[in-house]
Amino acid sequence: MIAFAIVTETIFAWPGTGKLSIDSINQLDRPVIVAYLLVILTLFILIILWSMWCVQSSIHAYAWARNLEEDDEMNAFSVTDPPPETTLKRF
Repeated sequence: MIAFAIVTETIFAWPGTGKLSIDSINQLDRPVIVAYLLVILTLFILIILWSMWCVQSSIHAYAWARNLEEDDEMNAFSVTDPPPETTLKRF
């Protein structure tokens, strides 16, 4: 996406970060190039971390929902009925 922004801004002579990076490369303006690369790198890292968080949270949500379904199937008795193991036998 960023590469296409650079190409589009260069072709149509629109001002933006892509045009700024191309002009700074042509003029050998190293601080601007380094700053641009750090900003882009930070954005990529944040996007990757966010996507990993989304995947991880969806996995946990699926596992949680699956555990609820398994618990419902295993606990067929109602809340007011005592479990079969704890019933008292009368002689």
